[in-house]
Amino acid sequence: MKQQYLVTDAIGQLGNAITRLLLDHGSSVRVLVPPETDMTALRGLPVDIVYGDVLVKDSMKPFFDIENIRESIVIHTAEKRSVTEMRDPLIHRVNVQGTMNVTDICVKKRVARLVYIGSAHAIPETGNGDEIAEIEHFNRDLVQGDYAKSKAEATQYILNKVTLNGLNAVIVHPSGIIGPYEYGESEVVQLIREYLSGDLTTVINGGYDFADVRDVAQGVLSAAERGNCGSCYILSNQYVSAADFLDGLQNITGYPPIKKIVPLWVAQRTAGINRMVYRFLKRKAPIDSYAVFTVYPNAKYSHSRADQDLSYKPRDINKSLADTLAWLKRQDKMREREMQQNVQTGTGA
Repeated sequence: MKQQYLVTDAIGQLGNAITRLLLDHGSSVRVLVPPETDMTALRGLPVDIVYGDVLVKDSMKPFFDIENIRESIVIHTAEKRSVTEMRDPLIHRVNVQGTMNVTDICVKKRVARLVYIGSAHAIPETGNGDEIAEIEHFNRDLVQGDYAKSKAEATQYILNKVTLNGLNAVIVHPSGIIGPYEYGESEVVQLIREYLSGDLTTVINGGYDFADVRDVAQGVLSAAERGNCGSCYILSNQYVSAADFLDGLQNITGYPPIKKIVPLWVAQRTAGINRMVYRFLKRKAPIDSYAVFTVYPNAKYSHSRADQDLSYKPRDINKSLADTLAWLKRQDKMREREMQQNVQTGTGA
């Protein structure tokens, strides 16, 4: 009998990679998709699609209405992500209230296991440059930014349900994600596009830890199959400075290197005036282009627990960069063909 998986948000990059991996393994997959969502990411995939909203419990009833629910594994990937300083009330609603709704239903339905996609941002930095490892208790007051706080709060809620309600849950904490299956415009994709277009002329001296989405998806599946109940697993790979990231792109594309490097503290101190200038020029300020590298510029994560318990083996980061570029080019060609077809048929008018 096929293992039944229920995946929230199979449209996002990680959720889509997880869904594809589950299908490759012969699993039966049901996905929860918000109404009026672009379904391009699921085109051609043999999945059972249910429309619903994690913020509305009743809308998820059909999603959880399955005969063997107590033998099913739920993978909760739905989230509202942001690495900017802009306040967005939807971040807390989706990441905290939405997760609480999904978790409460999992407790009530007594699902076989809940795998929650947390975030490495939910773990406080060490402050001394040491590698960041898993923690056992999460406090939103110990991390910075709405996104990190929301993921810390949601993670602790699930851990409390494990202790108090006997929920069988495992939590994974991905670092930054690159690789294929990104159908939208993530911060990393936007940065790469700016580089390819020549709009990026300055390097801001920051950095972050990146992992390939395919490796993270495999880590999620391994956590579902053999992760320890109540355990957290960091799914990271390698710390990459912004300069090294762009050097990697330059080595692949042959584009001219960007030689102007601005210290992070200078960029942060002049961020306000720079944003005003670039807004006048109708261009994106460099500090915003490099947001993913500047929010946690010293974050270096250890994935040794995942290595040991989940046989986690992330691939070379340069291979991931090359595959990311190849994916974006392939997606752009597909969009061009669709536009041409629409023009020919008159639907694009």
